[in-house]
Amino acid sequence: MDFVFGDGGCCDFGANWGDSVSYGKVSVIIPVYNTESYLREAVESVINQSYQNWECLLIDDGSTDSSGNICDEYALLDERICVYHTENKGLSHARNTGINHASGQWYQFLDSDDYLSTDALETALRYSGHSDIVIYGLRQFPKKADFQSVTSVRRYDSFFDMAKEIEALFCRGTLMNACSKIYRASSFRKRFDETVIHAEDILFNLEYFVLCKGICIIPDLLYFYRKNQRATLSMRFWADHFEINKKILRLAEDNYYSIPEALTFFRHYFALECIKYFCMVANIRNISCAQKMVVMQTCLEDPVFYRNEIRTVRMKGGRQLLWKSVLSQRLPMVYGVFRFFGKELIHWKNK
Repeated sequence: MDFVFGDGGCCDFGANWGDSVSYGKVSVIIPVYNTESYLREAVESVINQSYQNWECLLIDDGSTDSSGNICDEYALLDERICVYHTENKGLSHARNTGINHASGQWYQFLDSDDYLSTDALETALRYSGHSDIVIYGLRQFPKKADFQSVTSVRRYDSFFDMAKEIEALFCRGTLMNACSKIYRASSFRKRFDETVIHAEDILFNLEYFVLCKGICIIPDLLYFYRKNQRATLSMRFWADHFEINKKILRLAEDNYYSIPEALTFFRHYFALECIKYFCMVANIRNISCAQKMVVMQTCLEDPVFYRNEIRTVRMKGGRQLLWKSVLSQRLPMVYGVFRFFGKELIHWKNK
């Protein structure tokens, strides 16, 4: 049973907030689950935006710490902040709940242990033009690392114009996540898949991008990502990772069948994620050797490995050796190779 604290309508405050109202209101959607130590920093980063025409939707996803109370506290302090308390149903459900209640012309997703730079909304909107999405850079902390898909502003009329560069853009780390970007609400005709607990961003964006009438990518580092153990991960991660990677491959092939560069990249991506997955299963500590081999055998018998376009994927260095062992579909060899050599081979001469 959902209930709302504060003004559930999140009224449009228009010109009462900030000068740059021509861009429209931004709905900042923050899923919240047991992040009492970081939540205030996330919400304050919204309150302190240089662009003030926003609403903030805090979706308390059944938190068991004081996060829910902190959300209610902020709803009392600022009428633009609305809180929705729900049962614990995961990140995708929380984001979808926020979308269903949002009234802005733009959507910005923010994880509750991250924060935005003070000029994030203003900068992204300044570049928006006729684009349906603006993608920007992020900075990881506390161990500093910057991720930028581009070094200068790039504009594309559609995803098909961008697809020839997808490998370079994807591998720089900001293309497929949901947070380091601002989405035009009128183009948002999809929802996040609530049946998966990781890679939901990739699955969503694979379908969303083909609907975009314009894409803008900027180098500005506007999102600050806290590198820690995310609440959305659980023991289900290793159990369903292979199926999710198959789903990513299937979505890419269904949507990008006319773009050879994209198909080649996502087939290679599938193969790479497969060897990472087998390495993870072979070395996970809390299941027995017999259980590991059952998981591997189930994967090795999957029809995807009989497809010629998958079997002909090639990698560099040690990764090619690992991939060939998977394609052999001989369980004892696969288990042995990944158990004793997997971690080293993945990083051997791959640049």
